[in-house]
Amino acid sequence: MCENFLRVAELVLSWNFEEHRFPIRISYADESSPAATLRPPYSWKEIFRSDNFLCIFFELHKRVRHKETMRTSSMNCLIQLSSLMGVVLMYEDPVDSAEPLCSLTPTLNCYDKYVANFVIGFLDAFGGGLLDSELIGVSLIIYKLITYHQIYAFGRIGEPFVKFVDFLVQFMTKFASLAMQKALIKSFRGLLDSELIGVSLIIYKLITYHQIYAFGRIGEPFVKFVDFLVQFMTKFASLAMQKALAEDDHAYVDALQNLCEAWWVILRNSEDINDLGNFSIDFKQSTVGFVTAFIPVRECDEMNDEDDREVFGQILDSVGRFASNYVYETLPLILRELHVQIQLALDHIISYGYAELETWREDMHWILLLIGHMTTTGMEDNSASFMTEITEDFVTNVKQGFMDIRIVEQYINGCIDSPRSILTPPPVVPIVQIIGSVIAWCAIEHKWVIEGEGQIASPELMRTSIWCLTRLFSAIGLYTGPQFEDSLEVVARRLSPNLVDFAITKAFGILSKWPGETKLCKEATELLVQLSHAHGEQTARSTRLIPCLTAISVDHLPARRSLLAALARISTSVDDEQYRNSFCGMLLQPLRDKYNSLCQNPEARETDLLDLIDCFCGIADSIQYQYLCPILKTSVALFSMRKGSQPLISAVFDLFNATTKKTSLFLDNRSCVADIHSVGVEIIFFF
Repeated sequence: MCENFLRVAELVLSWNFEEHRFPIRISYADESSPAATLRPPYSWKEIFRSDNFLCIFFELHKRVRHKETMRTSSMNCLIQLSSLMGVVLMYEDPVDSAEPLCSLTPTLNCYDKYVANFVIGFLDAFGGGLLDSELIGVSLIIYKLITYHQIYAFGRIGEPFVKFVDFLVQFMTKFASLAMQKALIKSFRGLLDSELIGVSLIIYKLITYHQIYAFGRIGEPFVKFVDFLVQFMTKFASLAMQKALAEDDHAYVDALQNLCEAWWVILRNSEDINDLGNFSIDFKQSTVGFVTAFIPVRECDEMNDEDDREVFGQILDSVGRFASNYVYETLPLILRELHVQIQLALDHIISYGYAELETWREDMHWILLLIGHMTTTGMEDNSASFMTEITEDFVTNVKQGFMDIRIVEQYINGCIDSPRSILTPPPVVPIVQIIGSVIAWCAIEHKWVIEGEGQIASPELMRTSIWCLTRLFSAIGLYTGPQFEDSLEVVARRLSPNLVDFAITKAFGILSKWPGETKLCKEATELLVQLSHAHGEQTARSTRLIPCLTAISVDHLPARRSLLAALARISTSVDDEQYRNSFCGMLLQPLRDKYNSLCQNPEARETDLLDLIDCFCGIADSIQYQYLCPILKTSVALFSMRKGSQPLISAVFDLFNATTKKTSLFLDNRSCVADIHSVGVEIIFFF
């Protein structure tokens, strides 16, 4: 009977009540989707407002949780119920509860009462322990409950919310302390493996689908719930990352992101929640504890082809967002770990065996990833900006006289020239020490490459190092803030020449020494791209740029298109016609001459032509029309000379597209417009 009831209930609660024009087979909500909400019609209000309604489902779950089939259906029902929204909970007048699940404030409206009853039932069902198979479901319930509902509703329900927060913190903490290995994770008492994702979905819906202040009003249950959530998140982080790295299973990473979204809703309303419920929840300690779970992170000894930045990007963004709320605690923590790893590299790395070296590399990799996400926010164009809390801390310390700006400049310059000086830093704020330490580490790494010891760091670690350096340099160059004598913007301008020289040396050192490392060369190129955006004029005026350019073969590099776009942009950032002509004669004209020569040679290799066309596409991205018009004319001739080469024909079309897509906005030279139009006509006639 229970199985039949749950099957029907799961079906009904998954129904998309708002969509009536679709066939039945596609009208169900995906209960595992964070976006799925339960919105029954107003005529169902008496069912969902009944005090016994939620009690039935939580009591039933306690009875069937050890039976896999029924447990799954029951968990899906609870996930959907955590996201109940809409007209059935629209309140008119406060209502009393005849037999509430616990002692509630008698004037709670129907919305708050539903949230309170859900929290109380949740604690009753899961507070005594979770099965492994419930973990993810519970996390999704919490996520939906807190993030989908009004945060103030939690504050109005009093004591239950306090217990809920306490439960959540305990659960997250307990889950975080589990060992990273799967065998230890499976030993966790309370939750079954099959319940983990379901629990995360429950938490997600519970928190995100409901008014957050409803939790603050339910009192003690919310405090326990927060304790549970912190424990659960911290332990779940280890499991999710181990699953993704060792087993290529990203479902747990998605579930962890749900938990992070739920925690962010609570965190950004933490002061109001404590005030509303008269709580004393230590959100700082809980958040710092969760961030600490990622320092360092070693989840798998096997190599993985996927980029950690792509797999864990959203999780790391959330960790950085949490850390920015408590910069005085988190930045010194990550800085200390960075110094420990650099000290190990300087003192002991030569004597390390393979296993020890891999462990050190993995630790360093994750520390640099965390630094990038904890200090900056990434943009779609790969540029970055400092976290607001970090720049505010810098400005405050300078204005109040706690930090001498001249010491900042000396320290950063010293990190470039004498990298070991970071181990005895001056009295500067943590963000300055972090910037200096990352620069110093990259300088040490560069020295190893130049001296033929690049295998110590490895291309994979160097990719992470240069990515972190790129984020910081971009944030420094693009920062705009309060204008005063010793502002961060002023300091950035003073430091810019030395920073640019260092970045050019670092990037071109990689391009010249390791041109075969495709991914590493792309990271080095991205550093130059961000320099062109944030430090364009300083880069153009650097005395190191031209010598470095002449030492490499640009058209054979992996990321040549992006590199040429950046170099062309750099050349136009200086209002100096003589400089631009010199730059064109040194770099661009030789490429065009080489291309013309290859086009006239029927025996020329197709790959060489494709490489050069890719370079010209990069130049087109920076809108160099006068340079490109003759190249377009030459390229049309390739259609007849090599009409059997589909890659070459596609490349010419790509070049024509790159050249013309912004013509109407930026081109006012009638001669160039006429040339481009004539090329288009020739292409049409040919086909």
